[in-house]
Amino acid sequence: MEEKAKVPFWKKTWVVVLACIFIPPAGIVLLWLGNKGGKYTRIALTILLGIYSLAWFNGFISGGNALETTNPNITNKAEVVVEQTSADKAAADKVVADKVIADKAAADKVVADKAIADKAAADKAADAIITVDNNEDMVTLFKASDFDPFISEFAKKYAGKTIQFDGYVADMTPHENYNTRFDLLIYTGNSGESSGNALSFKFEDINITSDLKLTGSNIPENISKGQNLRITAKVEEYKEASGLFFLKPISTEIR
Repeated sequence: MEEKAKVPFWKKTWVVVLACIFIPPAGIVLLWLGNKGGKYTRIALTILLGIYSLAWFNGFISGGNALETTNPNITNKAEVVVEQTSADKAAADKVVADKVIADKAAADKVVADKAIADKAAADKAADAIITVDNNEDMVTLFKASDFDPFISEFAKKYAGKTIQFDGYVADMTPHENYNTRFDLLIYTGNSGESSGNALSFKFEDINITSDLKLTGSNIPENISKGQNLRITAKVEEYKEASGLFFLKPISTEIR
């Protein structure tokens, strides 16, 4: 009894059929190697399987691309999140920058306002008229004795400042050879009364009309020795050698 020839595994019909279904290119190869069916049948199946193979390859490649391609929805969402985050950061940075600018502007304004206020106060203080009622140094000055060093200190400290006090013309002489310009010696207090201090103020080289700037309800045509005055004048200098305190008249009120 003859033994039946053993058919190779890859020539079995069911293997060829499965290969044609799931791996058509391999199915075509096995179809011809195994001589399955007639020649024309194999040709027809090869054509069909060829078309099927193209579709199979296309599906295989498309599937691979699909795995590599990111979901558009996910990408769009990610882009939206990134854009939103960037927008939020930009907005936050702008808020911070605006606050820094506003704070600096406010600080600069405070500094500028203080500088203006300080200057105004300084100007006001500089323009303020110094009297015995508002200045302790003036009080001390009016109590000073002859050639007291404080007189010189006061003159230097308040040079250019305006003082005001009641006094009188203690002496009046022509300045050099002029007939209309005079040197006036001014004492504090009232004529005929002792003021209790030894201050000797002097107006030098003045015209009675244009320089003294007389004010008051009863201005005389001329003034003379003994005339009581309310003097407003700028401090010029104190000459220690003579003991004279020089002033420049601003206004002179007749008393």
